[in-house]
Amino acid sequence: MTPIQKEVLPYIMKGHDTIGCAQTGSGKTVSFLAPIVNKMLIDGPPETDSQLPHGVSAPVALIIVPTRELAEQIYKEARKIIHKTGIVVVKVYGGIPIDTQYKHIVNGCDILVATPGRLIDFIKRDTIVLNSVKFLVFDEADRMLDMGFEDQLREIVFCSDIPTKEKRINMMFSATFDKNVRDIARMFMNDYYFVSKAYDQENTANENIKQELVYSEDNQKVLKLHETLQKLKGSVLSNDIDSLINFSLFRYQKGSR
Repeated sequence: MTPIQKEVLPYIMKGHDTIGCAQTGSGKTVSFLAPIVNKMLIDGPPETDSQLPHGVSAPVALIIVPTRELAEQIYKEARKIIHKTGIVVVKVYGGIPIDTQYKHIVNGCDILVATPGRLIDFIKRDTIVLNSVKFLVFDEADRMLDMGFEDQLREIVFCSDIPTKEKRINMMFSATFDKNVRDIARMFMNDYYFVSKAYDQENTANENIKQELVYSEDNQKVLKLHETLQKLKGSVLSNDIDSLINFSLFRYQKGSR
């Protein structure tokens, strides 16, 4: 196990609210997915599932994230962990037609990975109800606050039918733990265990990750991206979708495959 997994798993497995101060690449996704899936397998599905109207889903675990890229990452990791368990994971985020995601929601959802805005859209459409949520996870909480999601988080937690914080297990993961994150933790969580052991005070990236900064003029970004990707082997994860789209167009115009 990674250091963050080793530290937070015992607390979560015992049902304690937990905050993990973890950098990118630290293995935090498994830290919350593994105990959630384990508990769901022990408890079985909620009795209320059979009472739900057609087309309405009531997730047991809600994982709120700031970006669709992170939602995709967690969704793919969850698919591995829940393989052949009967548990269903669904992802919802903005940037694509809501009808496309609705087709997945209507078939049921046990674990929901969502960005705040799109989740609120589904709640207002009465497609998702949160009264069965037993596990609430905020991943990259500091980034969500930086991106201005605080009001939407409050709306989800205080203006929906989600159980009160005393009736659910709350988890939060963040690269930093400044005042804003602490304030959110006090509002959304019970007394919690805070884990930051094995990380320095500057919250630098995981030591296994190499970071490299490349300078470029605006009109040379696509070319720089092309040159960089040509040197890499394996898959690539990007937060800049527009650049990847431009890169694809660039390759197409150049006639490469």
